Amino acid sequence: MYLSSQVFRYVLINDSTVQQSAWKHFQALYFLSQVTGKSGYPARSIARKDEFPPADDWFPSPTNSSLQYKGDTSSDEIVGHQFIYPLVYDYLCQDAQQCSQAYEILINITDHIITHDWYLIGENHTHTTWGIWNPREINNNSFYQETRGLNSLQILSFLFQAYRLTKNDQYLDR
Repeated sequence: MYLSSQVFRYVLINDSTVQQSAWKHFQALYFLSQVTGKSGYPARSIARKDEFPPADDWFPSPTNSSLQYKGDTSSDEIVGHQFIYPLVYDYLCQDAQQCSQAYEILINITDHIITHDWYLIGENHTHTTWGIWNPREINNNSFYQETRGLNSLQILSFLFQAYRLTKNDQYLDR
């Protein structure tokens, strides 16, 4: 959410220092999506392996041997990612290369969820605790009764943003 405030700040004052700082924050989010080695699956957090011993929810990064990442990424975290990338794409990018990074990560996350039957699949090849948008599960499992509407709104917003950027009807035909 901090990054979104900086994108809006940049839009208002058009200061290159603000843009550069905001871009560095975007790069940190982009890195979270790279460190897991799983397309469309961002880490919750990262740490050097030598900072503390690994725990059950920390996994060695397959892309950087000196790092570990925290898994079990939640739907709330995905919402944050999917909220900021269109803003970065529309307002913060300075060139096609920068825009392609925001585009890539938004599409990768959306495609990951679609490809995995509307779930966010984590480290153990199962869905994360809260990475569930599958309508059969959220509509038929009473555990998700209170979040049905919210999860439905989330996935619809992901699909509409993906369509807006790609113009690919596959995102509307879901």
